[in-house]
Amino acid sequence: MDVLMKFSLAFLLMFSFARIGKAQSIIFDFADADNSAIVFQGETNLTMRCEVLNSRNAFIEIVLGRETLANNDMEGFVVEYVIPEVTLQDSGHYTCLVTRDLIDGGTITEGTNLELKVDTTRPKCILDGPERDSYRSGEMLLLSCYCMVMDNCQWSTFEVTANESEHINGQESLSFGVKVIVRLSVGPLSESDNDTIFQCAYGPSPSEQCSFGPFNVIPKELESTNTAENDVTKPNQSPE
Repeated sequence: MDVLMKFSLAFLLMFSFARIGKAQSIIFDFADADNSAIVFQGETNLTMRCEVLNSRNAFIEIVLGRETLANNDMEGFVVEYVIPEVTLQDSGHYTCLVTRDLIDGGTITEGTNLELKVDTTRPKCILDGPERDSYRSGEMLLLSCYCMVMDNCQWSTFEVTANESEHINGQESLSFGVKVIVRLSVGPLSESDNDTIFQCAYGPSPSEQCSFGPFNVIPKELESTNTAENDVTKPNQSPE
């Protein structure tokens, strides 16, 4: 009897594991993912998009908690959920669930998550690429400032030692509904940037600004010295 129970338990475990799916064939993201790194309260028509690859007769649904927000009614391979106007209550972890039929008559359900963080403060500054402790002379950087269109955000420089601000020309503004991304290309970096703060603002208050810098730019001479030091190999020491 014990042997039979152990066999039955092992069979049930194998049966269960066979139905645990990996969500490798599910793409769940914002429809405009490249420009949705920051989502503000008040944005309009924010769209989540779930697409299933290489699958037939799949039931797709986008859920938040236990609530189903959208599904495909077994038709097509894409489901979208649109938030007409984003509020703080829309923050959360959304899930795209995909249920497929198996040959043996069973089903398998896979899922992948998408987190929505709603920001109430703006602007938000983002550096294209990871922030580092130091930068090389001659590097180029791309700074992005996320605002609402009504804010009219602008980039400027602030020289710390001179205590002077100056507007920057050549900014690129990209509008997405009520949100705008103001991009600024900085560089080639030089030692003078060690004293420069790049600010994006729509008002004089610190809460109406975001910034980067000063950047710790390593002079070319020091780069050469460090490289030479790193290239020096220590001779093998013979035992006494």
